[in-house]
Amino acid sequence: MHPFRVRRALVHGGAGFGLGLLVLHPVMMAIFGWLGVHPGAGSARVGLEMLLESFSLPMQPMGVVLGLLGAVIGVMDGYYRSVVHVQRDELKVLVEQLESQNSRLRELELAKRRATWFMVHDLKNHLGCVVGFADLLASGSAAGWSEKDRKALSTIQRQARRMLGSIGAVS
Repeated sequence: MHPFRVRRALVHGGAGFGLGLLVLHPVMMAIFGWLGVHPGAGSARVGLEMLLESFSLPMQPMGVVLGLLGAVIGVMDGYYRSVVHVQRDELKVLVEQLESQNSRLRELELAKRRATWFMVHDLKNHLGCVVGFADLLASGSAAGWSEKDRKALSTIQRQARRMLGSIGAVS
């Protein structure tokens, strides 16, 4: 068990014992005297007498029992409060790590977008040259070409235009 938890549990247990012995027991006695069935019940005087009687030696065992009950509750409260504090600190570290990773992911996403944009831009330029030269060949000097060569040139033009259309859809 972590020393911080033990210390906190003991402090809370001591406070709980004191609260049970010095507050809960006298208040309970005063309320029972005030609500009791004996003569004078319901008066402030009887309530005050019972409050003072709670500190008498014959009533101390009941006070100790209520003090121990308060101590048990205090120990549990102190322990679980310390657990919550430790967990809060651990969560804080995890949140900071996640924020750092999230920031890094945003940077990587931006770098990916820039690289993709440059690649698309370069491919457009290169494919534009292919389309342009294929069109130039088809318009002028293809007259003396064989049918097979003209089909190949037509395929080059068509495929290059399709690739430009695909790249244009990405950018």
